[in-house]
Amino acid sequence: MLHNDYGGQSQIKSTRWSDFLIISLFLVYILGSHLRVSIYSGGSIIVPMYLMLISSAILGFIKFKKYLKKTLPLLLVLFSFTLFQPFLSGGDDIYYRSSLQLLASVISASVVLFALKDVNQELLKRILFYTWLIFAFMAFLESLYLKSYFDLVRDYIYSGSGRFVYFEIERDLAIYGKVRSTVFASEPSYLADTMSALSVMVFMLSVREKLFVAWLYLVLMFLIGFYISPSFKMVFYFIAVVVWFFWPKNIKALLFLLLLVSFILAFVFILANVMLSLVLDVFGTHLTTGSFFGRIGSAHLVGINALAIYPFFGYGIGNSEQVYNVIVEVWNSTGAFNSFEFYQDLGSKDLMSNGFWWMWIYLGILGALIFFGNIYYLMRAIGNMMPWRSLVCASIVWYAGSAFIDPQSWFVVVVFSIATILNSKNSTQPVVMYRAI
Repeated sequence: MLHNDYGGQSQIKSTRWSDFLIISLFLVYILGSHLRVSIYSGGSIIVPMYLMLISSAILGFIKFKKYLKKTLPLLLVLFSFTLFQPFLSGGDDIYYRSSLQLLASVISASVVLFALKDVNQELLKRILFYTWLIFAFMAFLESLYLKSYFDLVRDYIYSGSGRFVYFEIERDLAIYGKVRSTVFASEPSYLADTMSALSVMVFMLSVREKLFVAWLYLVLMFLIGFYISPSFKMVFYFIAVVVWFFWPKNIKALLFLLLLVSFILAFVFILANVMLSLVLDVFGTHLTTGSFFGRIGSAHLVGINALAIYPFFGYGIGNSEQVYNVIVEVWNSTGAFNSFEFYQDLGSKDLMSNGFWWMWIYLGILGALIFFGNIYYLMRAIGNMMPWRSLVCASIVWYAGSAFIDPQSWFVVVVFSIATILNSKNSTQPVVMYRAI
């Protein structure tokens, strides 16, 4: 007999075979996010992160009639926008494959959330926690005894995939003092992504049961995850959890919070860009390869400069190549290319991996407002009654590195929507802990 963690009174909810099926497909979706293996042919990606798309497609088939009944008009608007937005942008080229990828990523995330809406949340929480334990156990095995075997499997998984496989042992030893585990992912940061996402979802499905215990577990899970495969991105997940937990209840408090955060970030960015050596002094060896600068330090400068050229509808979805000159100008003007010579031959996406700013660069200010207005109503249609909270928290994680248009980026939206989706049938008010005066 399992009890519902949400709401004033516990509700007994039987576990059905369909719950196990939906949760199993959700685990495949998570595994796809972890591995990020795509169907690759002729020098280009044919189907991005196909495990994620296949699992969500099966879930969509299971919930086909109910899902379309709720979302069909909104999906038509979303399809129309992603199709015609490149024509409205200032970009010279149109990337239909990128537009379709964004469309598939959004739909797959919404389908997964819609399918999870009716599952037993206690069962889901336990399975997600056990999944986190499995990843942690495998990471310990990899780091202590079996790294050579894990590397063999990883090489097999990514052979012919076209995906870069991280092998910077010297960098890991210099920055972290250890070689980071990957558990078959192509990069250690992807393991950090997976363990962080699982930790956040377990926390969100536990927070109303025992608040102190939920926070204790969250901190311990993050600390263990950071010990196993340290990544600065985990800090952004934790910040997003804090924002989610203390999300303001009314618009005045929200505007005040956003204004405060904007001032803090502006102050930090001004300091960080006085000179590159100042940033190096603050963050030390973490910046010796330029990864941090490409994700965090340069992104806002690139974004602002790009929007100054095409402010309304941006460069067009997926049009990263035309932004290359803007990115190069930033790297040259800050002296980053001189400090990080390895990056001089890389392309736009490698020089800037910041999903938050790619969103604005691709869509523009007006285009982003239209796009996310549509996403807002799509989220509400499937049961997320606080879409802005999920999208803002996801954007915080996107800031630490993502592509915005790929399925994994929109898995982050799933992570920060899961509690509200599962709670939507049992309460009209999601978790809101902050009370504004």
